[in-house]
Amino acid sequence: MLKIEINVDNCQWEKAIPDFSKHINQAVKKTFKSALKKSNPSFELSILLTSDKEIKRLNKLYRKKNNKTNVLAFPMNDNINKSPVQLGDIAVSLETIIVEARKFRIARKKYLCKMIIHGLLHLLGYDHIDDNDFYVMNRLEKEILNKIN
Repeated sequence: MLKIEINVDNCQWEKAIPDFSKHINQAVKKTFKSALKKSNPSFELSILLTSDKEIKRLNKLYRKKNNKTNVLAFPMNDNINKSPVQLGDIAVSLETIIVEARKFRIARKKYLCKMIIHGLLHLLGYDHIDDNDFYVMNRLEKEILNKIN
């Protein structure tokens, strides 16, 4: 059974993106269905909705990069075929979501879904280090995003 824990450390999320948890759940389920062909796998996933300041701190602490970012993914298990699996953590920054959604002319809720999909694909082993990996991950990310209302 799928367990998604959403932690919010910035009270502005509900105001900026009403029903954010509904959108996150939809993005997670569509990602699993497309990437793993499973709607309800036995995974546990933790999502932190945070601020630019906190995501910058996490990025510096864990990736040695002293800058903010839109999403971070922290895989916890290399063997996703074993059940149940603590898949990992995803952190998303509200301020960056707002700025980038405006920049790319996409609704905030849709852009939040895009970042959740992106982070979850990283937890599932996808990456974009070389051109081929980028193409595969980007194609799948777009395919999943197009399935979201």
